[in-house]
Amino acid sequence: MTRELLSHILESLGNFDEEEQSLLLKEIKEIHLAKGEIILNPGEVCSLAHFVVSGSLYQYKLNTDLDKEIIDLYTKNDWVLDHKSFVSRTASQHFIEAFENSLIFEISIQSVHKLIANSQRFLRLGSILEKTSSRLSFFDNNNSADEKYRFILNHRQDLLQKFPLGMIASYLKMKPETLSRIRKKVK
Repeated sequence: MTRELLSHILESLGNFDEEEQSLLLKEIKEIHLAKGEIILNPGEVCSLAHFVVSGSLYQYKLNTDLDKEIIDLYTKNDWVLDHKSFVSRTASQHFIEAFENSLIFEISIQSVHKLIANSQRFLRLGSILEKTSSRLSFFDNNNSADEKYRFILNHRQDLLQKFPLGMIASYLKMKPETLSRIRKKVK
């Protein structure tokens, strides 16, 4: 992996000195995913965190009708993991799949602990990973459909360019018809 590629991940974490960058380079793997490739299945413990350099991924579960319920959508510069499984070391209930061909970095939970043991500055990595779960709570609370869509418009507009509206609607926990109605009203 080149330092040029590493610069993507460093932007999300902050400044590190040369020694810390070298430590990080040793612990991160560069992975090329093909569209449809699954990096986490239900029943597996999420032991890896991923950083999206290019492409997009999504996290979902299958409902009783075997339809995909979107849990989270990920694009460039997002951290990808099943936070609950990663932290609690329990089996995941979700899939994480590449929506398109993607380039990601991968780091294991053991590597995160090793980095923190070498430099306390890597504690930032833990707080960044924690933010992935707090973003989801916005859609799980009592916000209205309008508020959820406006959140996407104001904070995650890239999702609207990467993913079909049916997936966006599922992510926002609403029916596609509701999303269409809101989009017309907001324009």
